[in-house]
Amino acid sequence: MTPHLDLRLLAVGWLAGVGAVGGAAFGQTDPGRAPISTPKPPFVITFSSGLEHQFDADIDGGGDFSVSRLGFALEARSQPLPDLDLSVKFNYALDAYSFSGITALGGADPWEDVHTFGLQATASYHASREWTIFGGPILQISRESGADWDNAFSGGAVIGATYAYSEELVFGLGVGVLSQLEDSERAFPVLVLNWKISDGLRLTTQGGGRSATGTGLELIWDRGDGWEFAVGGRYEFRRFRLDNSGAASGGVGEETLVPFWVRASTQFDDNITVNLYGGFTFGGDLLMENQDGNRIGKEDYDPAAFLGIFAKVTF
Repeated sequence: MTPHLDLRLLAVGWLAGVGAVGGAAFGQTDPGRAPISTPKPPFVITFSSGLEHQFDADIDGGGDFSVSRLGFALEARSQPLPDLDLSVKFNYALDAYSFSGITALGGADPWEDVHTFGLQATASYHASREWTIFGGPILQISRESGADWDNAFSGGAVIGATYAYSEELVFGLGVGVLSQLEDSERAFPVLVLNWKISDGLRLTTQGGGRSATGTGLELIWDRGDGWEFAVGGRYEFRRFRLDNSGAASGGVGEETLVPFWVRASTQFDDNITVNLYGGFTFGGDLLMENQDGNRIGKEDYDPAAFLGIFAKVTF
């Protein structure tokens, strides 16, 4: 099958949270430069978790819905060789939907709780002081409660490279390909950016973000006193197996949206960061297909406000 090409510009971490690939090397403070010969801890473990609520949004075909999103991620990073960084990241997300008055999408609540499990391994090879090559496999299970596990798998890989123009600017591009439930593979671009615009101001795909399961593009102001403030956004895509009931028994559900947010973060010490954020989603739509891949319905939904809290602990 010919892969679908998604032309939206996506930040690293679109699916399983690639993390800081191509950016700061493990144990380094000089992003994009080759690793230096100083002692490194054998592993760095990061745990992150977040809770978000998206308020009621009207659906064009009739009805409305809200969704509460819970996620966590566990990442282990190491540097077995001076020029090689390795990371493995596991993440889980629960999207708990609540529909009301639905007259489209089969005329009933299309789905309820959706569980997504992701696993990604990433290797970053520092070919020189400027160039870093990164890549690795992606595995995912995404299913509504009660759906079959064996029909909820997808997988793929990401590969790309970054170039450190200076200590202030690291830029990279890559491509990922991911299989889709009852559809052709999806190809998506990957962006890596770490730009120190001035003291305290940077534009990056490696910011605090709003989710345990991914990142986004953020403009960040660091006050230098443990507080930072940011505005950001990203494109989100979810495709998952439905349970064996309803208008699309054993079929596929899909949601796309573009959230924009503002964020305030503080560090309690060097290892704990807490983020509070809020914003609006735009360009949202919901899609249902039966198990043969035939569309039952696709509906846009209105912009919706959301609020959340996200925390990260490094060991």
